[in-house]
Amino acid sequence: MNAALRPSRLIFTLLSGIVIAAPAWLFAQSPSRALELDPVEVLGLPVLEELAVRPTADKVARVSRDQIEALHATDLADALRMVPGLTISRFNAVGSFGGGDGGAIYIRGHGNGRPGSQISLMQDGVARFTAIWTHPLLDLLSVDNVHQAEVLKSPQPVLHGNMAFGAINLVAKSAAGEGTVNRLKLGVGSWGTREAVFENSYGAGPLRSHFVASHRESDGHRPNSAGELSNLSYHFGYQLNDTWSLAAFINATESNAEDPQSRWSPPLPIVETYATESFFSTFTLRHTDDAGEGYAKLFWDNGETRWLQWDGAPPPPIGAALTNITDFKNYGLQWQETRNLADDWRVTGGYDLQVYGGETLDDYPAPLPDAPFAQQLIRQHSLYLLATRETDTSAGDWTLTPSAGLRYNWSDPFENQWGAQAGLVAQKGDTLLTAQYARAYNYGGVYAAVFNQRWGFFGLGPTDWHDIEAETLDHFELGLQHRFSPWLLADLSLFHDRGRNALQFDPPPPPVSLTRYDRFTTRGAELTLFLEPAEELRLFAGLTLTDVTPGDRPNVPGYTAILGGHWQFAPNWRLHADVQMVDDQFVQGVRFADPPEPIDRYTHANLKVSRAFDLGRTHGRVYLAVRNLFDESFTYQPGYPAPGINWMAGFDAKF
Repeated sequence: MNAALRPSRLIFTLLSGIVIAAPAWLFAQSPSRALELDPVEVLGLPVLEELAVRPTADKVARVSRDQIEALHATDLADALRMVPGLTISRFNAVGSFGGGDGGAIYIRGHGNGRPGSQISLMQDGVARFTAIWTHPLLDLLSVDNVHQAEVLKSPQPVLHGNMAFGAINLVAKSAAGEGTVNRLKLGVGSWGTREAVFENSYGAGPLRSHFVASHRESDGHRPNSAGELSNLSYHFGYQLNDTWSLAAFINATESNAEDPQSRWSPPLPIVETYATESFFSTFTLRHTDDAGEGYAKLFWDNGETRWLQWDGAPPPPIGAALTNITDFKNYGLQWQETRNLADDWRVTGGYDLQVYGGETLDDYPAPLPDAPFAQQLIRQHSLYLLATRETDTSAGDWTLTPSAGLRYNWSDPFENQWGAQAGLVAQKGDTLLTAQYARAYNYGGVYAAVFNQRWGFFGLGPTDWHDIEAETLDHFELGLQHRFSPWLLADLSLFHDRGRNALQFDPPPPPVSLTRYDRFTTRGAELTLFLEPAEELRLFAGLTLTDVTPGDRPNVPGYTAILGGHWQFAPNWRLHADVQMVDDQFVQGVRFADPPEPIDRYTHANLKVSRAFDLGRTHGRVYLAVRNLFDESFTYQPGYPAPGINWMAGFDAKF
């Protein structure tokens, strides 16, 4: 299956050499020069780069490359684990086993639907997910490609449409200036963990290119918990003139992760593994002028997953190894135009076309019969319009920015849906007040057809799955942001979500089926503080309080508290420390449709110390990172103990 994907390693090995050599060859007529590197580094903020209020009254939490490196993040869950309101799940130190318990990100409790997902995990503005099971796979999204992660914790129904009860957009690295810069990062750590990252950044005139190759692997903190991640990416940009530009982003990944199994489970005769391959690309034509900006984007996402597992539960066959092979594709186009109109109106409109789906096979050893599912595709296209206007009040001391938007989505084979949002931003000096409402939707996926064919979950007819209703969410949020002084910024949000038709597995006794929560609610408060008491010290604090109905809804802890800090305690020396305290919560083992189970509260502390070095044209840092500093014993899933205290050491150099 998916023969087109098989040569990806060979193709990208060759491409990597071409990418590094091509810019110098293209511009051989003008001698290339290395970019002058400034060894002086500015101490950045811990955890978040900023929490920005947008004209649409929602907030975007930006995690920059500085924070990712300070956290010593090896994957996306690592990079975002400290963002207030986000929680994660994982099995292993390296690698995310599948798209559920073994590796996932949740935003204020959203994203816990399996099959499916309520949040949109995007790369270059394009949602990436397994197009049959309709949830993100973290191993397809390497953290090494990320310049900045934009976290939107409120729903995004107008600009991002389906599956956007929350959204995370990953902005790719690109060349920052003229010349050539190389980067090499090497590290080793506990349990045979090792990592290598190489980057080449090149700029000449209108051309910019950035290449990334990275690899991580670990033997794991438990028997049968090994993981491996490989990544290649290339970002190309060309400025055609003062108005128009072209850009391309190409990414290939491979991964393999083992399932160590619950420590309470009897041993299996095989080691269950989850392997992925993917090829993702976007091509964008963009323009910017005084009247506005816009772009047209084509995208293609093609991948395969191989899940080796043990079939040990009825119905037959029983006691046999099988490999679920899923080939998925996701392709389409995006067009968006923003115009600055008279009287301070700003209008954004666009059109999206998306086709996604694939085929899947349960491959049993002979003479047992296989269980195939032929290719099925879902087609969606939508139009949207969003308007904002900035106005001054008659008193002249407040600025008001109202906004409103609507998206209409045509779907084949599901029922058409609409999303809407409205907001208001009021600003006076260093004070911002926000109010927002959003109505979001989340469709079912091709998995509904698979389950219908195999188990008749939605009826006996081959098209009965077409009738499943979309999950919907009504979101209300009030916010206050104030800068008390140049060194203290505080932000407060109060949110209330009312959802309907959440589709989840119904727990045993058999037969297992899919069911809906007709209604669910989430309400909470979130406080964020940025503190810069001294040039050598940056601090961050966050607190999220959440209440949910029904009370056993998974992945919604009563509170999460976060503290983080950067400290330059001596010339060239830096210390980063962070601690996360997470309350009791329910989690659900989605693979076997287990009922929600409680896990205990935990505290997770981390430390990284580094020293800068400067060797003329080469400079960087040597580092030591320590995870789970207090060797806390806790679990993300029942029976799956998290890694204990562990370390990673290495260097990160530019030349």
